[in-house]
Amino acid sequence: MDPFPNSLWNFAFPAGSSEDNPNVFHIVGYTFALSGPASKLNWRYQNTKIGQEVHQSGANSFSDNVADRALITDVILSGGNTYPATANQPFQGINGGFIKPHLSAHLDRRLPKGGMVTFKDGHTQWKKFKSPPAGFLVPASSPWLNTEDSYTMVRTTSGPWFWCGFGGDTFLFRETMCFNSSTPVWPGIGMVLYAGDNSGRILPVRLDMLNTLTDPGADEAKKSRAVGKDHSANV
Repeated sequence: MDPFPNSLWNFAFPAGSSEDNPNVFHIVGYTFALSGPASKLNWRYQNTKIGQEVHQSGANSFSDNVADRALITDVILSGGNTYPATANQPFQGINGGFIKPHLSAHLDRRLPKGGMVTFKDGHTQWKKFKSPPAGFLVPASSPWLNTEDSYTMVRTTSGPWFWCGFGGDTFLFRETMCFNSSTPVWPGIGMVLYAGDNSGRILPVRLDMLNTLTDPGADEAKKSRAVGKDHSANV
């Protein structure tokens, strides 16, 4: 890993820094729906605790449901925030303070296919990318809208713009025994590895067994919509 500031993990974390120092931080490929004075999330999507809570801004408030309240999502970011989403937003080549531009996870023809969403109650779902239509707007004073669950929409108040989908059109991973960065894998398959090329790899847990695309782990990986690869190392 490159030292500060030439790796995302060490981008704002100089050598010798303390993890307890609030002025330094790491960058990861996920969006955390947390709160605080530096948060760029709209107040409607910030969380202060894992359990159910009331979200309030002035006289406006609503109570969340831990089963469909997003806490961590795969990162989807763009240079623009107009609806409907197009490849011209764009969702890749986003410049920030890092030495290289950023891109969204799970891109297909320059548009996100979707992303994993981990909810307050601990379950994780695949959320298919579904853009709001032109003119869509969530009034600041409105109660929670069903469309806020069904659409993958901009959740931040300034650019670069971060998108997230809550509920709606999802694929539920019912077995979540093994996690790697909030990505669930069927028990006994292995772990998901990311090689920086936008694809997840299944690393089967097998002893002295050739990993091929017909390996049982790869078969189960296909069922979980992950990308099975051959020539991966045995564990």
